[in-house]
Amino acid sequence: MPNPSEEKLDIVSLIQGVIEVFNTDLKTSITFNSAEKEVFMLADKDQFVRVFNNLFKNAIQAIPGEREGKIVVDLAVEHGVMKVAIHDNGIGIPKQKHEKIFVPYFTTKSTGTGLGLAMIKQIIENHKGEIRFESALNLGTTFYIKLPIADR
Repeated sequence: MPNPSEEKLDIVSLIQGVIEVFNTDLKTSITFNSAEKEVFMLADKDQFVRVFNNLFKNAIQAIPGEREGKIVVDLAVEHGVMKVAIHDNGIGIPKQKHEKIFVPYFTTKSTGTGLGLAMIKQIIENHKGEIRFESALNLGTTFYIKLPIADR
């Protein structure tokens, strides 16, 4: 990944913009919950658009065709840290694949390169953040992201 070109970025409006693109899918709804109107961080805008595009796309693809898709995004700020949780009601990730999920070229899908989650992890870590996930088969997956916020 290229070094981030950091600017003061409102992550709330960025997430809302990415959700607008995906909320045209009639079988999946994306709900965004945030008590904060604005949350600023020093970040590369293009890289974070990629992060959320990839996470939403993966979540939508994880939901079986016969199921009404529901994705919920929660954002909160605690002690100078932004926490974002992205939960889907998809098929989940089998336990035996958990340790490989962020490894480059590993994929659980029949298409794709397996670079998306590895790229996301690197972008988040390059911005001094962390990402992890929890998953339950046939119930869904939640990705948790923590990132430092910028002074207002």
